[in-house]
Amino acid sequence: MKIRYFISIFFISIAILAAELSSIRFMSVINFSDFAAMVISIALLGFGISGVVITIYREKLKKHLDIWLFLSNIFFVIFTGYLFFLAQKIPFVPQSLQQDTRQFFFLSFYYILFFLPFFCGAFFINLLFLKMKQNINQLYFFNMVGSGLGAFISIFFMSRIEPQYLMFPVVCMGIVSLFFQLKRKRFVVQGVIIFFTIFIATFPFLIGIGLKISPYKDISYAIKAPDAKIICSIPSPLGYIQIVRSEQFHFAPGLSLSSYNVDVPNEYGIFIDGISSSGIARNFSGKDAEYITYLPFSIPFSLINKPDVLIIGADGGNPILYAEKLNVGHIKAVEPNGFLVSVITKYFKKYTGGLWNNKKLSVYVMDGRSFCRRNKNKYDIISIPSMISSGISFSSGSGHGENYIFTKEALDDYMRLLKENGILYISTKMQSPPRKLLKLESLAFSYIKKEYPNDFFRRIVIVRGLDWGCVLIKKGVFSGHDVTILKKKVSSLSADFSYYPNISAKDININNQINNELYYKLAIAYVKNREKPFIDSYFFNIKAPTDNKPYFNQFLKFSTLIGLLGNKDNLVNIPFSEWGYILIWATLLQGIIFSMIIIVLPVVTNAKSFLKAKGKWRIIVYFSSLGMGYMFIEIAVIQKFLLFIGNPIYSVAVVIATLLIFSGLGSSFSDRYKRKTAQGITIGISGIVGVLLLHMFFVPVLVDRLLGFSQGIRICISILELGPLGFFMGFPFPLGLNVLAQKKELLLPWGLAINGSVSVFATVLTSIL
Repeated sequence: MKIRYFISIFFISIAILAAELSSIRFMSVINFSDFAAMVISIALLGFGISGVVITIYREKLKKHLDIWLFLSNIFFVIFTGYLFFLAQKIPFVPQSLQQDTRQFFFLSFYYILFFLPFFCGAFFINLLFLKMKQNINQLYFFNMVGSGLGAFISIFFMSRIEPQYLMFPVVCMGIVSLFFQLKRKRFVVQGVIIFFTIFIATFPFLIGIGLKISPYKDISYAIKAPDAKIICSIPSPLGYIQIVRSEQFHFAPGLSLSSYNVDVPNEYGIFIDGISSSGIARNFSGKDAEYITYLPFSIPFSLINKPDVLIIGADGGNPILYAEKLNVGHIKAVEPNGFLVSVITKYFKKYTGGLWNNKKLSVYVMDGRSFCRRNKNKYDIISIPSMISSGISFSSGSGHGENYIFTKEALDDYMRLLKENGILYISTKMQSPPRKLLKLESLAFSYIKKEYPNDFFRRIVIVRGLDWGCVLIKKGVFSGHDVTILKKKVSSLSADFSYYPNISAKDININNQINNELYYKLAIAYVKNREKPFIDSYFFNIKAPTDNKPYFNQFLKFSTLIGLLGNKDNLVNIPFSEWGYILIWATLLQGIIFSMIIIVLPVVTNAKSFLKAKGKWRIIVYFSSLGMGYMFIEIAVIQKFLLFIGNPIYSVAVVIATLLIFSGLGSSFSDRYKRKTAQGITIGISGIVGVLLLHMFFVPVLVDRLLGFSQGIRICISILELGPLGFFMGFPFPLGLNVLAQKKELLLPWGLAINGSVSVFATVLTSIL
């Protein structure tokens, strides 16, 4: 009869992991990803608190374990069924947190709502560990393998189900688990309860769940236009794609004020998770295409005739359109969001007018870094129009999201593909206070200064417009003739130089005057070798990112944050886009507080029992270390393999699934050390340390040498690389529980609580570190 419990925990484990990833995906659509991560982190407290409840009421629960298992499964199914339906009833508005204290009250509702299903699921799992303490290793095997498969299953459904219905497969998995708990003596009663549970849990899906996106998201403004209409909605793991039709949508980023007499044709708008990306470009011709020569994108084309062009970030096709109309030789366009490319080429083929089928064009669905490693061709112009794609072509737009497109190593990849005297062009939207263009400028100068120390100051040009800026890096030097041509071009764009070789103060701040021309000052600081004091003293973090610290969008400094906390007025003035960094510190603080409560509460409530028990501090240290260590390794590996696998969602799925499934296999293997737990734990931890040391030396080589392989091969290599690590990570936890089960059964659920509680803040702490 043990097998039915193994199957039950297997399906519950699938459901819990799928619920976690689905919740993050759903919350990213209706709200913002920073708050999604925060809510889920707090929701995972369910694992810690369920262990506390079992510790305190262990004797009472043991009398009716099967009933409590059945009930916790039922409530897990019901709570997950209503989770997304109720989440959209909470009037939480993140943008109002600085001014409206009620928003913290609404945020607490989110905590409670997302906490309940995770608590019930964790309660079920922890009760099973208590019930089957003689089979902990096998139970942990099914728990880990189920969780690993849950990662793949959730990714599968994300590409097929609307975000608001992602909990339906979770509910189904929970229901399957229920059927394996049926017993002959209570078959009829349990059967009736399961029937009503199915009806209650699936009721929201039967009546339909709407999708209420935050009124502060771009799409909420867009559909208010008189003729606006959502004509296409496509779910995907990389973002919920919505296409909006309106005659009001015209897309021309950075269009010069000098082009007042030029019409810009309208386009369908693209929105990813409710945030505006760009438009679906049509194949304009004649006068309809005249506006393109007034765009910043055209700047490098003024220096090179009929260039071969590489575009990293094709988005909705506008960079392709611009390049085609600027008299190119051949275009290669790279876009990692294959779902977006598929939507445009499949459903809007006629609308685009054959833009994507041009003989001069080759389109590649992959990340830019991998393409650069695979590609052997040379280009006259490499264009990264990040101003166009608003971040959807990259891993993350948030401050704690990795972005391997803008690092020193990335620039090395791009420059290697340039022909002699070729140009790398990167554009970005300007921000106030200045930070993104400054960081891009710092990245360019720090890279070029290291590679070409003798003439680095002659290889860079920086241009800014009203709300945009761009950096041009030449594989060669900008000659006086080049600067003359660029001056004419920049003047036609009503733009300004912030730097070119031998620029002087009188050459800046002409068309778009700003009080403090920091871009010019930073460039001159690099030229005069005074950049370090400038960067260190600046309010925001503008240090050049590397592959080891690939956080291009992380601008707030920790020292700045400490100063802000003492001044409420300054905190209010922080741009909303920078709140992600503040939130991860807030989540860390909450996690530490709750974890301390979870650890101490059983000691206080069961004072007599705990006072008699020996080894409490060893248990705290051991299971805290395991919980933190597992999350440290998992999150760090995800970050490293994101570059290698080349896709943020697939990286998460592959790493989590591989580590969890192989941890399950390791747990099953470690069962042979049940009577020699010290030996088994030593083997497991030694294996972990040994494999991690190998990773330190071989993973950088792996990424460097094999990044150019196809994504399928890279995923297989990743699984082979991570398998041994996951295998040894499956030893310490079940063997530690075995020790408690044999010698200190009273403290078994407490060990589970400690391990679960530290995972709440360990994830966040890893990101910060």
